Amino acid sequence: MSFKVHLLFAVALLLGGAAHAETYADVRSRVFQTYCLDCHSNPGAAAGLDLGVYSEVIASGVIEPKKPDESILYQKLEMGEMPKGGDPITAEELELVRDWITAGAPDAPPAAAMELKVVTPRFGPTSGKNTVELEGEFLTNVKDVFFGTEACTDVKVVNDKKVTCTAPKQRDAGLVAVKISDGSTDVELKNAYDYRLPLAATYESLRMNIFKPKCMRCHSGDKPEHGLDLSTYKDTMAHRRAVIKYNLKDSRIYKKTSKGEMPQGGPRLPKDEVAMIGNWINAGAPEK
Repeated sequence: MSFKVHLLFAVALLLGGAAHAETYADVRSRVFQTYCLDCHSNPGAAAGLDLGVYSEVIASGVIEPKKPDESILYQKLEMGEMPKGGDPITAEELELVRDWITAGAPDAPPAAAMELKVVTPRFGPTSGKNTVELEGEFLTNVKDVFFGTEACTDVKVVNDKKVTCTAPKQRDAGLVAVKISDGSTDVELKNAYDYRLPLAATYESLRMNIFKPKCMRCHSGDKPEHGLDLSTYKDTMAHRRAVIKYNLKDSRIYKKTSKGEMPQGGPRLPKDEVAMIGNWINAGAPEK
Protein backbone atom coordinates (compact mmCIF):
# COMPACT_ATOMS: atom_id res chain seq x y z
CA MET A 1 0.00 0.00 0.00
CA SER A 2 1.39 3.46 -0.87
CA PHE A 3 2.49 6.01 1.74
CA LYS A 4 -0.25 8.36 0.51
CA VAL A 5 -2.99 5.79 1.11
CA HIS A 6 -1.57 4.90 4.54
CA LEU A 7 -1.64 8.58 5.45
CA LEU A 8 -5.22 8.97 4.25
CA PHE A 9 -6.27 5.95 6.32
CA ALA A 10 -4.65 7.44 9.41
CA VAL A 11 -6.37 10.79 8.92
CA ALA A 12 -9.73 9.10 8.37
CA LEU A 13 -9.34 7.06 11.56
CA LEU A 14 -8.34 10.12 13.61
CA LEU A 15 -11.37 11.99 12.38
CA GLY A 16 -13.60 9.06 13.24
CA GLY A 17 -14.69 8.76 9.64
CA ALA A 18 -13.75 5.13 9.03
CA ALA A 19 -16.66 2.84 8.22
CA HIS A 20 -16.70 -0.92 8.45
CA ALA A 21 -18.64 -2.89 5.86
CA GLU A 22 -20.46 -5.97 6.99
CA THR A 23 -22.16 -6.99 3.77
CA TYR A 24 -22.04 -6.76 0.00
CA ALA A 25 -25.06 -4.44 0.19
CA ASP A 26 -22.97 -1.90 2.13
CA VAL A 27 -20.19 -1.92 -0.46
CA ARG A 28 -22.61 -1.87 -3.40
CA SER A 29 -24.59 1.12 -2.14
CA ARG A 30 -21.65 3.15 -0.85
CA VAL A 31 -18.93 2.35 -3.40
CA PHE A 32 -20.00 0.35 -6.45
CA GLN A 33 -23.15 2.37 -7.06
CA THR A 34 -21.22 5.64 -7.08
CA TYR A 35 -18.04 4.66 -8.90
CA CYS A 36 -18.42 1.36 -10.74
CA LEU A 37 -21.86 0.33 -11.94
CA ASP A 38 -22.02 2.74 -14.86
CA CYS A 39 -19.46 0.48 -16.57
CA HIS A 40 -19.56 -2.76 -14.58
CA SER A 41 -23.15 -3.91 -14.74
CA ASN A 42 -25.14 -5.93 -17.21
CA PRO A 43 -25.99 -5.75 -20.00
CA GLY A 44 -22.61 -5.11 -21.59
CA ALA A 45 -20.54 -4.98 -18.41
CA ALA A 46 -16.99 -3.79 -19.10
CA ALA A 47 -14.50 -6.65 -19.13
CA GLY A 48 -17.46 -8.94 -18.43
CA LEU A 49 -17.38 -7.87 -14.76
CA ASP A 50 -20.81 -7.25 -13.23
CA LEU A 51 -20.44 -5.66 -9.79
CA GLY A 52 -24.20 -5.20 -9.44
CA VAL A 53 -24.91 -8.81 -8.47
CA TYR A 54 -23.19 -10.53 -5.54
CA SER A 55 -22.93 -13.96 -7.17
CA GLU A 56 -21.34 -12.41 -10.27
CA VAL A 57 -18.76 -10.56 -8.15
CA ILE A 58 -17.70 -13.74 -6.39
CA ALA A 59 -17.75 -15.84 -9.57
CA SER A 60 -15.56 -13.31 -11.41
CA GLY A 61 -12.52 -14.06 -9.28
CA VAL A 62 -11.70 -10.40 -8.61
CA ILE A 63 -12.25 -11.02 -4.88
CA GLU A 64 -10.17 -13.32 -2.67
CA PRO A 65 -12.26 -13.54 0.50
CA LYS A 66 -10.26 -12.61 3.62
CA LYS A 67 -7.29 -11.58 1.42
CA PRO A 68 -7.73 -7.97 0.27
CA ASP A 69 -4.10 -7.55 -0.82
CA GLU A 70 -4.51 -10.52 -3.18
CA SER A 71 -7.87 -9.31 -4.53
CA ILE A 72 -7.65 -7.75 -7.99
CA LEU A 73 -10.58 -5.44 -7.26
CA TYR A 74 -8.91 -4.01 -4.18
CA GLN A 75 -5.55 -3.69 -5.96
CA LYS A 76 -7.12 -1.67 -8.80
CA LEU A 77 -8.93 0.62 -6.38
CA GLU A 78 -5.88 1.11 -4.18
CA MET A 79 -3.59 1.96 -7.09
CA GLY A 80 -6.13 4.40 -8.47
CA GLU A 81 -6.48 2.43 -11.71
CA MET A 82 -10.18 2.24 -11.09
CA PRO A 83 -12.58 3.91 -11.47
CA LYS A 84 -11.29 4.69 -14.94
CA GLY A 85 -11.49 8.31 -15.97
CA GLY A 86 -13.01 9.40 -12.67
CA ASP A 87 -11.98 10.58 -9.24
CA PRO A 88 -10.40 7.92 -7.04
CA ILE A 89 -12.45 6.63 -4.13
CA THR A 90 -11.79 8.13 -0.72
CA ALA A 91 -9.62 6.52 1.97
CA GLU A 92 -12.76 5.83 3.97
CA GLU A 93 -14.41 4.05 1.05
CA LEU A 94 -11.25 2.08 0.28
CA GLU A 95 -11.09 0.96 3.91
CA LEU A 96 -14.73 -0.11 3.72
CA VAL A 97 -13.94 -2.36 0.74
CA ARG A 98 -10.88 -3.72 2.53
CA ASP A 99 -12.84 -4.49 5.70
CA TRP A 100 -15.54 -6.25 3.69
CA ILE A 101 -13.03 -8.48 1.91
CA THR A 102 -11.16 -9.16 5.16
CA ALA A 103 -14.43 -10.29 6.75
CA GLY A 104 -14.81 -12.87 3.97
CA ALA A 105 -16.81 -10.70 1.54
CA PRO A 106 -20.17 -11.76 3.01
CA ASP A 107 -23.41 -11.28 1.15
CA ALA A 108 -25.46 -10.81 4.33
CA PRO A 109 -24.80 -10.43 8.04
CA PRO A 110 -24.15 -13.71 9.87
CA ALA A 111 -27.22 -15.16 11.52
CA ALA A 112 -27.49 -14.48 15.23
CA ALA A 113 -26.12 -17.38 17.24
CA MET A 114 -28.69 -19.67 18.82
CA GLU A 115 -28.53 -19.94 22.59
CA LEU A 116 -30.18 -22.55 24.82
CA LYS A 117 -30.62 -21.42 28.42
CA VAL A 118 -33.28 -23.42 30.26
CA VAL A 119 -35.15 -26.72 29.91
CA THR A 120 -38.47 -26.98 31.79
CA PRO A 121 -39.24 -29.23 33.54
CA ARG A 122 -35.70 -30.31 34.36
CA PHE A 123 -36.62 -33.95 34.88
CA GLY A 124 -39.08 -36.54 33.65
CA PRO A 125 -39.73 -40.27 33.39
CA THR A 126 -37.56 -42.61 31.34
CA SER A 127 -40.74 -43.49 29.44
CA GLY A 128 -40.73 -39.99 27.93
CA LYS A 129 -43.83 -38.63 26.17
CA ASN A 130 -44.04 -35.52 28.39
CA THR A 131 -44.04 -31.99 26.96
CA VAL A 132 -40.88 -29.98 27.55
CA GLU A 133 -40.17 -26.27 27.00
CA LEU A 134 -36.78 -25.00 25.86
CA GLU A 135 -35.97 -21.33 26.39
CA GLY A 136 -33.15 -19.31 24.90
CA GLU A 137 -32.35 -16.76 22.22
CA PHE A 138 -32.69 -16.79 18.41
CA LEU A 139 -34.53 -20.13 18.30
CA THR A 140 -36.64 -19.32 15.24
CA ASN A 141 -34.84 -21.78 12.94
CA VAL A 142 -34.64 -24.76 15.31
CA LYS A 143 -35.54 -27.94 13.43
CA ASP A 144 -34.43 -30.77 15.69
CA VAL A 145 -34.08 -31.35 19.44
CA PHE A 146 -32.14 -34.22 21.01
CA PHE A 147 -32.15 -35.50 24.59
CA GLY A 148 -28.88 -37.37 24.77
CA THR A 149 -28.79 -39.23 21.46
CA GLU A 150 -32.56 -39.60 21.19
CA ALA A 151 -34.60 -37.23 19.00
CA CYS A 152 -37.65 -35.41 20.34
CA THR A 153 -40.93 -35.47 18.48
CA ASP A 154 -43.52 -32.72 17.93
CA VAL A 155 -40.87 -29.98 17.79
CA LYS A 156 -42.67 -26.63 17.64
CA VAL A 157 -41.11 -23.16 17.49
CA VAL A 158 -43.34 -20.92 19.62
CA ASN A 159 -41.24 -17.78 19.05
CA ASP A 160 -37.59 -16.79 18.87
CA LYS A 161 -37.21 -17.46 22.60
CA LYS A 162 -39.18 -20.68 23.09
CA VAL A 163 -39.45 -24.16 21.56
CA THR A 164 -41.60 -27.04 22.77
CA CYS A 165 -41.26 -30.75 22.08
CA THR A 166 -42.17 -34.18 23.37
CA ALA A 167 -39.37 -35.83 25.33
CA PRO A 168 -38.18 -39.17 23.91
CA LYS A 169 -37.97 -42.28 26.03
CA GLN A 170 -34.59 -43.24 27.44
CA ARG A 171 -33.31 -46.66 28.37
CA ASP A 172 -31.36 -45.54 31.44
CA ALA A 173 -32.09 -43.00 34.16
CA GLY A 174 -29.72 -40.09 34.71
CA LEU A 175 -28.67 -36.70 33.38
CA VAL A 176 -28.42 -36.10 29.63
CA ALA A 177 -27.43 -33.17 27.47
CA VAL A 178 -30.10 -31.35 25.46
CA LYS A 179 -29.11 -30.30 21.94
CA ILE A 180 -30.90 -28.08 19.44
CA SER A 181 -30.10 -27.91 15.72
CA ASP A 182 -31.09 -25.68 12.83
CA GLY A 183 -29.69 -28.11 10.28
CA SER A 184 -26.24 -26.53 10.11
CA THR A 185 -25.43 -25.50 13.67
CA ASP A 186 -25.83 -27.43 16.91
CA VAL A 187 -26.05 -25.92 20.39
CA GLU A 188 -25.82 -28.16 23.45
CA LEU A 189 -26.69 -27.64 27.11
CA LYS A 190 -24.92 -30.27 29.21
CA ASN A 191 -26.66 -32.16 32.03
CA ALA A 192 -29.85 -30.24 31.27
CA TYR A 193 -32.46 -32.96 31.77
CA ASP A 194 -32.70 -35.67 34.40
CA TYR A 195 -34.38 -38.91 33.38
CA ARG A 196 -35.95 -40.63 36.35
CA LEU A 197 -37.48 -44.03 36.78
CA PRO A 198 -41.26 -43.97 37.18
CA LEU A 199 -42.22 -43.81 40.85
CA ALA A 200 -42.37 -47.41 42.02
CA ALA A 201 -41.88 -49.52 45.14
CA THR A 202 -38.13 -50.10 44.64
CA TYR A 203 -35.08 -48.47 46.17
CA GLU A 204 -33.80 -47.43 42.72
CA SER A 205 -37.02 -45.55 41.95
CA LEU A 206 -37.30 -43.99 45.41
CA ARG A 207 -33.65 -42.88 45.29
CA MET A 208 -34.04 -41.22 41.91
CA ASN A 209 -37.43 -39.59 42.59
CA ILE A 210 -37.37 -38.85 46.34
CA PHE A 211 -34.15 -39.53 48.21
CA LYS A 212 -31.71 -37.86 45.82
CA PRO A 213 -33.59 -34.60 45.18
CA LYS A 214 -35.14 -34.21 48.64
CA CYS A 215 -33.20 -36.12 51.28
CA MET A 216 -29.58 -36.74 50.37
CA ARG A 217 -28.43 -33.19 51.04
CA CYS A 218 -28.42 -34.27 54.69
CA HIS A 219 -28.43 -38.06 54.40
CA SER A 220 -25.24 -38.80 52.46
CA GLY A 221 -21.51 -38.24 52.65
CA ASP A 222 -19.00 -38.95 55.42
CA LYS A 223 -21.25 -37.72 58.23
CA PRO A 224 -24.90 -38.25 57.28
CA GLU A 225 -27.58 -36.97 59.65
CA HIS A 226 -28.48 -39.53 62.33
CA GLY A 227 -26.08 -41.97 60.67
CA LEU A 228 -28.53 -42.58 57.81
CA ASP A 229 -26.93 -42.60 54.35
CA LEU A 230 -29.55 -42.94 51.62
CA SER A 231 -27.10 -42.77 48.72
CA THR A 232 -26.81 -46.57 48.29
CA TYR A 233 -29.12 -49.47 48.97
CA LYS A 234 -26.53 -51.15 51.19
CA ASP A 235 -26.06 -48.07 53.37
CA THR A 236 -29.80 -47.46 53.59
CA MET A 237 -30.51 -50.97 54.77
CA ALA A 238 -27.51 -50.97 57.13
CA HIS A 239 -29.23 -48.45 59.41
CA ARG A 240 -30.91 -50.38 62.22
CA ARG A 241 -34.15 -48.46 62.42
CA ALA A 242 -34.63 -46.55 59.16
CA VAL A 243 -36.15 -49.39 57.14
CA ILE A 244 -37.51 -52.55 58.70
CA LYS A 245 -38.85 -54.85 56.03
CA TYR A 246 -42.62 -55.50 56.17
CA ASN A 247 -42.89 -53.25 59.24
CA LEU A 248 -44.25 -49.76 58.64
CA LYS A 249 -44.92 -49.09 62.30
CA ASP A 250 -41.26 -49.30 63.31
CA SER A 251 -39.62 -48.00 60.11
CA ARG A 252 -38.44 -44.50 61.01
CA ILE A 253 -38.17 -43.34 57.39
CA TYR A 254 -41.89 -43.95 56.95
CA LYS A 255 -42.87 -42.54 60.34
CA LYS A 256 -40.91 -39.32 59.80
CA THR A 257 -42.11 -38.69 56.25
CA SER A 258 -45.76 -39.54 56.95
CA LYS A 259 -45.82 -37.06 59.86
CA GLY A 260 -44.16 -34.35 57.80
CA GLU A 261 -41.08 -34.28 60.06
CA MET A 262 -38.87 -35.10 57.10
CA PRO A 263 -37.47 -33.71 54.87
CA GLN A 264 -36.30 -31.33 57.59
CA GLY A 265 -36.64 -27.69 56.62
CA GLY A 266 -38.39 -28.55 53.36
CA PRO A 267 -41.97 -29.06 52.16
CA ARG A 268 -43.80 -32.25 53.10
CA LEU A 269 -43.59 -35.11 50.67
CA PRO A 270 -46.72 -35.50 48.51
CA LYS A 271 -49.11 -38.20 49.66
CA ASP A 272 -48.33 -40.44 46.67
CA GLU A 273 -44.61 -40.39 47.51
CA VAL A 274 -45.21 -41.21 51.17
CA ALA A 275 -47.58 -44.01 50.11
CA MET A 276 -44.93 -45.42 47.75
CA ILE A 277 -42.35 -45.50 50.55
CA GLY A 278 -44.91 -47.45 52.56
CA ASN A 279 -45.57 -49.83 49.66
CA TRP A 280 -41.83 -50.38 49.30
CA ILE A 281 -41.38 -51.31 52.95
CA ASN A 282 -44.48 -53.57 52.90
CA ALA A 283 -43.05 -55.30 49.80
CA GLY A 284 -39.85 -56.15 51.66
CA ALA A 285 -37.87 -53.05 50.58
CA PRO A 286 -36.52 -54.48 47.29
CA GLU A 287 -33.53 -52.83 45.64
CA LYS A 288 -34.85 -53.15 42.08
